[in-house]
Amino acid sequence: MKKIFKGLGLGFLALALCVTLGVGSASAALTLDATTVTGSTTLTLVGTTSSAVSLDSGTTGAVNVGTGASAKTVTVGNVTGATAVNVNTGTGGSTVTTTGAGDFTVASGDDVVINGAGADAVINLGTAAVAHTITVGNETGATSVEIDSGTGALSIGNAIAKTITIGNETGATALNLKAGTGNIDIQGVAATTITIGDAAQTGTIGLGVSTADMTLNLGTGAGVHTINIGTGGTGADVITIGGNVGTLAIDTGDWDISTTGAMTGIGAITSDGAIATTSSVKSSSASAGIGYATGAGCAVTQITSRTTGVTCTGVSGAITTDTTSLAAEADATFTVTNTSVAIGDVIVLSERSGSNGGMTSVEVGAVAAGSFNIDVVNNNAAGGTAETGAIIINFAVIKAVSS
Repeated sequence: MKKIFKGLGLGFLALALCVTLGVGSASAALTLDATTVTGSTTLTLVGTTSSAVSLDSGTTGAVNVGTGASAKTVTVGNVTGATAVNVNTGTGGSTVTTTGAGDFTVASGDDVVINGAGADAVINLGTAAVAHTITVGNETGATSVEIDSGTGALSIGNAIAKTITIGNETGATALNLKAGTGNIDIQGVAATTITIGDAAQTGTIGLGVSTADMTLNLGTGAGVHTINIGTGGTGADVITIGGNVGTLAIDTGDWDISTTGAMTGIGAITSDGAIATTSSVKSSSASAGIGYATGAGCAVTQITSRTTGVTCTGVSGAITTDTTSLAAEADATFTVTNTSVAIGDVIVLSERSGSNGGMTSVEVGAVAAGSFNIDVVNNNAAGGTAETGAIIINFAVIKAVSS
């Protein structure tokens, strides 16, 4: 029995020496051969001021911290001074896992950086095949969020059907969409409706407001387009096209303008189709008026006699008569064949020049589909001057109907 107590005493003495050397000597080592170290209170491993504390298995065995099957808080590192925590892995990777109700929080008083060190490294955020809410940024103060890439594409919501909302309608929120020479392309499928501006907006929508020269295309694709401007409202729309300079060219097979009000402030309208109105067409010009332009008229000279018919097709024109003598109180009638004339049209005549009889007049004798008659009358009294001049007669066709 004395030998047993003597052996135990020597063992405790040796253990005390080992513990003392492990704490107080910079070059000493503390080795525990037991597989489990258990303390009845807090178990603390502390080195000296400059000493490192290393936990390693020494081989390929796992190093586990806080893996026991009981709820606990596992803290690594502290927030004092220049404290740093480095987590390094090889090709085995790093995994941080929580339960369904557990949060994973990364908080820093400075920058938070997540990088893939390799040139082709992929950084995945919320890519597991379960429904996530992924929030980037917040609404506090001057918080800003920057999403950028190098020469690679930057894609947002480019797979399954979803609603993608960028920006909001609160306060002075601004949305800037810019591009370099790579252009901005907004597209949809066949049934897509693209809306710019909604029912609540009272501000200005500007297209092509740059001060530089540019081309603004609307509906220039190869398909058949219906382009509506100002057709949705029930109020009094004001639609302004052009800025008092330059040319507004509308090139289409059929251009219909329907208005219940007046069309004012228009310079010139050139059309190869009909312009119809349910109201009046008026001109306030003291020199231009309403009439026909070059290309609408014709000119012809009568030969043989003053009764020889002529052909002059146009809605206006000039006819030069024959010079055969027309006695005083005599008249001569000739037919003007003109396919522009309808039976309900009104023919207006005037003498431009050429008469030498002094009292010669011209008037319309009859109107038919495709022709009208002109009567040349010498109104001098019997025995008076005969008409021998080449009279130039101006005519104009006013299109008219009887219903």
